[in-house]
This record gives sequence, structure tokens and C-alpha cells, in this order.
Amino acid sequence: MFNKVKGLVAQVFDKSICSDLKANLTDDLTGLPIIPVFYNQLHKHLMQKKNIGIVYLDIINFSKVEEKYGQQVCEEVLVSVSNILDDVCEKLLRSNNKIGISNRGGDDFIIFLAGLDDEQSQAERSLNLIANRIKSNVVVKLNEIDYTEEVLDLHLGYTVIMKTETTRIEKVIYKAIREAEQIAKDQKTKEWMYRREMLNEIIDQENIRIVYQPLISLQTAEVIGYEALTRGPRGSCFERPDRLFNFAKETDLLLDLERLCRRKALVKANKFLDGRKLSLNVSPEVIEVDDFKKGITQKIISELKINNQDIIFEITEKTAITNFKIFRKTLNHYSSQGYQIAVDDLGAGYANLQTIAELHPQYIKLDMSLVRDINSNPTKEALLEAIVNFAHQVDAKVVGEGIETYDELERLIELGVDYGQGYLIQPPLLKPKRLDNKLKHFIKWKNKELNNIFTIDDLSIGNIIRYDIALQKDDLVEEVVNYFERNQCLNGIVVVDEEDSPIGLIMKDKLYNKLGKRFGVPLFMQRSVELVMDKNPLIIEEDISIEEASRMAMSRGYDKIYDYIIVTKNRKYEGTISVRRLLEKITNLQLNTAQNSNPLTGLPGNTLINQRLGKMLDNNLDLAILYIDLDNFKVFNDYYSFESGDLVIKLVANILTGLAKEKDFIGHIGGDDFLMIIEPKRVKEVAERIIAEYEKEVKNLNLNGNLNQPTISIAVVKTIDYNLKNQFEVGRVAAQLKDKVKRLDGSNYLINID
Repeated sequence: MFNKVKGLVAQVFDKSICSDLKANLTDDLTGLPIIPVFYNQLHKHLMQKKNIGIVYLDIINFSKVEEKYGQQVCEEVLVSVSNILDDVCEKLLRSNNKIGISNRGGDDFIIFLAGLDDEQSQAERSLNLIANRIKSNVVVKLNEIDYTEEVLDLHLGYTVIMKTETTRIEKVIYKAIREAEQIAKDQKTKEWMYRREMLNEIIDQENIRIVYQPLISLQTAEVIGYEALTRGPRGSCFERPDRLFNFAKETDLLLDLERLCRRKALVKANKFLDGRKLSLNVSPEVIEVDDFKKGITQKIISELKINNQDIIFEITEKTAITNFKIFRKTLNHYSSQGYQIAVDDLGAGYANLQTIAELHPQYIKLDMSLVRDINSNPTKEALLEAIVNFAHQVDAKVVGEGIETYDELERLIELGVDYGQGYLIQPPLLKPKRLDNKLKHFIKWKNKELNNIFTIDDLSIGNIIRYDIALQKDDLVEEVVNYFERNQCLNGIVVVDEEDSPIGLIMKDKLYNKLGKRFGVPLFMQRSVELVMDKNPLIIEEDISIEEASRMAMSRGYDKIYDYIIVTKNRKYEGTISVRRLLEKITNLQLNTAQNSNPLTGLPGNTLINQRLGKMLDNNLDLAILYIDLDNFKVFNDYYSFESGDLVIKLVANILTGLAKEKDFIGHIGGDDFLMIIEPKRVKEVAERIIAEYEKEVKNLNLNGNLNQPTISIAVVKTIDYNLKNQFEVGRVAAQLKDKVKRLDGSNYLINID
């Protein structure tokens, strides 16, 4: 664009003008020429009895955009508008009809047009059509770029300069620009008044929709309450809540609107609340007004017989709280009546740590910008970890908003976030539904994983899968691309048949490789996914062990080695797991096992032993538990030294490991005490072989001394013979057996108490 400007400046002014002066004839930010640059051309057109059209554009509420997003974003918007205007005019206008585009400073843009009809009314009709086409095209392209959360729009004004022979061209031009600007402002006023009347009508007719989004425990997966959210009339400019409430505030209708929202939310929720909590959004400026303090909301709550303790006032900070002392006093009034307080959108806008420190809320709600992609952003993780620690120290619960993926959910659980809500859990609905069982299972399993230390043997592949939507074979490739774009962390999508059985897999990299080739987009985008899916992906049942799943994944061809693994339950699609997640899980399990294993023998220690016993008892399995220890080991250790004692302990560990089958479990309780879990039918054989191998091998240690080597005692508890409820009862029975078997001479074993 700058080259065009230099060319235009060179045409309008004599070549003798210095380059410094030329630089002063363009706007520093946008590079557009200033208005005087066009005087000669405009004057020439008018002298030739040709009409000129002037189009005026400025950005609606641009000062508020700057206030909210800062100068840098505003400058990016202005540069984009100038580039888009140039591109749009290039496409919509003939080259000889476009005189030029100017930036008057700030967000005011002027377009000079030629080629209008000689007759004024016809010229104005043509200009009206052209100006509106330019505006609509610019607005669409501008909002394709996500500069702000709000939709950006433009004011439009236009006027026609009729042919004249005046020599005071600058006076004519500026007068015409003022007229176009005034038309834009008048239009702005009319639009504002129209929208205010519309909002008044919405409030009078109570034409709003209340939807509810569940708030769930990230520990138990239970619904603890709902947040009431407002939507405007469908298809109207107020359908989006941000537009509805922002304009209500601008027109001093916020109190009336929020009062209506609270009343409708309470009445409707009373039908399904059933002792759960209801979160009501309240603006700071509303909660302090006399109308709120009069107790209108309290009256509705009392009439509906809802407990005050079940109501959460959610402070939505779109503006700063100017006086925390007064505001805190107001909140204390409501807290004393049993209401609970939440601070919304921590990490965005005015919601900050000062708000929490001053208001002492019971709930802190994280803005979705902190939650988005939390699983892959170490900075966000560190910040969120600090917020959670801080909140728990001040007895506040943390709520993660805007959860959209299982990866985000998993990381929030790991970081200790108390509650969650978002589209993954359930979108806002007119009437909430029951939670998806897969979601509840995942939350419960994840918490169990955090509270327990698993070994690779404890988990199957079904324990670590993630669930994403599946597509049908007739769905279009375009839908796959759109889903990948909306879910950047997703690298594969499963294709299922009518019975929900997987029949194919689409990996993002392979799809994009197809589309990136010549004619790839027109060839595939509007075709069914069946054409691009892998029809022979790796599909395994959920009960396969993690180790076996890893082996199968690694045995695939090189071109498929990083593809998703599809997991089924009774041949129905259950979920997927990436190779990366599989390897991470194996690594973590191995680390957990190493950290909780005996350093001398490498066998699982007490934590893993107790977990295995607990799991076994919970499942009522018929097993035999062998408690193995050495007799008079302390005396032996003191006499021959710790090194010799360690040799004997490692000997026992090696014997047990050598006798164990794949599904057996061996643990090292500590010192000379071991535990082995096997099938009951093998008890006699295993116990006798342990004793025989031990007595043979211990003699080969060649210990120099007169003290005999320790003998070995084995106490066997068969679970089928006892009503054992926990590992402590197992230990009690085993202790009684050990006491009896140790009284016998030499190495012996004893099965159950006679």
C-alpha cells in the first residue's frame, strides 16, 4: 500500500518536493495518505462537471475497545481496517471510480469515489448501495480476525459533492466530510434508541431464556449445583449475554434486567434444584443499590422455600469495585443471612487477588482463559497451582470454568481444583440432564489414581483412555477439519458404524497431508470421511494390560506407529489413547513402582502391598497369602554382619521371584519379612519349594562361623476360609499363624489356624 501512496503523492505534487515532505503526507500508523493529498484530483473531477462521492466510516465504541484491550490491539485493528478497506475497494470498485482512501486520524476513514450518476438522486442511490456493500464486506473480514471478544462494527455516513467550479476545494471537501460524519452520528443515535426500546421491550415482556450449567465436584463427579445463565431472544442482536448486559449497563437498565434474570432463574430452578446450590450472577453496582438491599430476591427465595445456604451470589466484575470497604460491608450483610459469595473470572478483567483478599469469597471461579489448554502450558500450570494453594489457605473452593477437553479436566484434577463446569461436562441447557457415565467414571478413576500408587499390573488400557466424539462414515471431511481446528490438542478422530463399533481412524497429520497436495481440498473436503480414513487401525478391548497394549502399538508399521489406539468395550467404541500418553503412563507407573519398592530387593514395599491386598479383598478374590520370614534373623545379622544378612534377604527374594507366575504378587514388607499372593491350589507346592530351595542355597553362601543359618517360616492365609474385610484383619490372622509356625523346629509352613 505504501508504494501506491508514494506514487499518488508523486502524481499530485511536483517532483521537486522533498522526500521528507512526502513522508509527512501519510498517516504514520496506517500508511494512508492524508486528505490534502487528494485535493488536486478532486478539484480536477469537479472542474470536469463530475460528481464525487464521500464515504465516512468509523469503528463503533472504539474508545471502549482501547480502554479494555489497550493501545497495541487498537493499533492492530486500525491497520487491519486500512488494509481491508484497500482490498475491498479494489474488488468492488472499478479502478477509475476509486480516487483514494484516507485516514483522518484515529478510527475515522474517508473514501473518495468518482463515476457517480449526473443526476443527484440517482447518484445518492448508487452511493448508498456502494457504501453499504463496502461496510458489510469490511465488517465481515475484520471479525474473521479475533482481536476482541466483542463483534466489531462500523458507523457509516456518505454524501455526494455535486459538480461545481469552486476554487476553494478544501472548504467543499471538509463540508462534505462533516455532512457524512453527521449522517453517521445520526444513524448511530437512531440505532442506539432503537436498541434501547428493544431492550425495554425484552424486559417488559420477560423475553429472556434462563439456561443452567452444572457445577460438579472434581473429586466425586457429583453435581453440587448449577449456574443460572441468561440468553436474549433467539436471532436478535441481544441473543449473546455479553451484548445484552453491556448494553443494559450503558442504558441504565442493568438493575431491571438482573432483577428479572434472578427471579426467573429462581422460579425455574426450584423444580429441579433438590437441595443443590444455585449460582446467580450479580454485578457489583447492582448489589449495592437500595433495590437489592430491600430484599426483593430474599422474598422470592423465601416464597420458594429455598435455603439461603444454597444460594451463591456470583460477583461478575466487568467494572472495578471502587470502594472495597463499603462493598465488603454490603456482602457481610448477605453472608450473615447464610448466602455464599463467589468471585467470577479470576484472571480476566478486574477480578484479581485484591478482590479475593478484600471480599473473602467461599468460591473462586477461574476464567476460562486460564483453563484453556492448561494441560500443555507450564506457565498456566504454575499460576493455577499457586492460585489453588492460596485459595485453600483462605478456605475458598476453586472452580474451573470452560472445561472443554478431557486433557484439561485431567490436569485440573491433578492440580487440586475443587469444582468444574464447561461444555465437556454439560453445555448450558433449559433443563439440566444427567451427567454422562463416561465422564463420571473418568473423574472417579483419576482421583483413585491420585490417591493410590498403581503398578503396571494393576491397570488395564481401559483405565487410561480418553473419550472424544466419533464420526459416521458418511460425515464430510470438512466436518473433520473444523473439529480439528476447534480442538487443537486433538490429533485423531474415530469413525464408527451405526452400532457404534469403530471402523476407521483419521489422523490429523495424514489428513492434512492429503489436503495439502494439489487439488486436495476440492477433491476431498466435500466427500465422505470413508475416503480418507484408515480402515485398519489398531483396535483393542479395554481389559488388555497396558504392557500388552504397548507391545501391540510398537509392533505396527512405521507409518502407523504414532497413530491413536482405539479402545472398545464389547466391540463398542469406548475411547482412544495416544502413543505419547501410553508411554507417559508406563513411565509414571515404573517410577511409582521404583519409588515404592524396597531398595535392597527391588520388590514392592508396604504401600503397594496394602493396595494390592485392598483391591483383592474388595473384589472378593479366592487367593492364598503367604507371609514368609526368617527365624532368629536378628541374632544371625548381629553375628555375621549386615552384609551377610543382606545376602540372605536377597536370596529369599530371588527364590520367590523364581517361583512366581505371571499373575502372582511378591512384596517385601521390610527386613526379613516377605509376602506372596498366589492361587490356593498351588500353596503346598510353592511353600515346599520355597523351603527346599532356601535350605539348599543358604548353605552355599559359605559363611565362616559357628552359628547356624536362620530357618524359614511360612504362614498361609486362604481368603476363602475367613471373612476378611481389610488388610489389617489379614495381618491379624497372619500374625497368629506366624506365631504358631515359628514354634516348630526348622523350616516349616502352616496353612490357616486349626
